[in-house]
Amino acid sequence: MGTHPDKLAILERRGIETVLTSDWVPEPTPLVVEATGSAEGFERALAATKSRGILVLKSTSAERRNINLAPIVINEIQIVGSRCGPFPPALSAMEADTIDVRSLISQRVPLRDGNEALRRAADPSQLKVLIEP
Repeated sequence: MGTHPDKLAILERRGIETVLTSDWVPEPTPLVVEATGSAEGFERALAATKSRGILVLKSTSAERRNINLAPIVINEIQIVGSRCGPFPPALSAMEADTIDVRSLISQRVPLRDGNEALRRAADPSQLKVLIEP
């Protein structure tokens, strides 16, 4: 689920079913991965997690917000933090070209334009902006 059709298209090309946030009808599911980095995204993901399901948090949020944690206890939801995985297998897969990471790069910007690259990276429509030396 997401708000950017172009980002969802990347998943669709990989055979993953997607839906725009505006079209989503809440239907609890046993496994939910939250990757928005926002308190609102966490709340939406929590609501989408089935009783006794698992909610995987793939992002961090700097936002401070009061969140009702009662559904976690009432619905016996497991919260799993998973910011980064093991790097050696990921690097090996990238080296062997068995996973496509190029489609996740929005732009490449020279190091001399580093401030501009950071400004671009803050744009929610971007995926990854690489700074090249």
